[in-house]
Amino acid sequence: MADASNQRTIELFRVQFAPDGDGYLYRRGRKGAAIRVSSGEYQEFVDTFARASRRLRWGFAGGIFLIILVDSIWSVSTGVDVDSPAGSIVLIGLILIAAIAFVWLFNRSYHRPAQILERRVPVSGELSREEFRRQWFGSMRWTTILGRLGSLLVVSVVILLDHDVMHGWGRLWLLLLGFFALIAVLLVWRKLSYTVPAP
Repeated sequence: MADASNQRTIELFRVQFAPDGDGYLYRRGRKGAAIRVSSGEYQEFVDTFARASRRLRWGFAGGIFLIILVDSIWSVSTGVDVDSPAGSIVLIGLILIAAIAFVWLFNRSYHRPAQILERRVPVSGELSREEFRRQWFGSMRWTTILGRLGSLLVVSVVILLDHDVMHGWGRLWLLLLGFFALIAVLLVWRKLSYTVPAP
């Protein structure tokens, strides 16, 4: 059973499977060719991904702890301050390597069903871009959209309070906030256009 912090990641994996009779249709990344799987296969895929995701999350946390420990030992043994440019480069480099490894391992676990089912004959082809968008925006919840917009609003207020956005380089913050606002408007417009039936 997945804990609460891992549930969202598992749901991201589950949406690749759509109920179909007494089984499921698997589409890689939600848009690939539909491959029929049994309920037992579906549950095995989900359980395997949940275990892998949990191990990966704890492994990444342990890796970050190890990186900080190694960086501290390196700093003491070489006499280089961890806050110096050299110390920062080493730390950032190690964290970047850990992040790349995390993304690669997650992607492998996420697409594992596609590798196992690659020789199974699909029951239908890939979704078109329009079909995928309609499905994706149709399944997106308004609570998720409003949550993201709320987070954007909070970040915007913090930036506006902490930076002088009307002078000098501070104006770049306005461009960034304008870009995020445009994305928010497009997200809401897309959601409405794909979920509200035409008159």
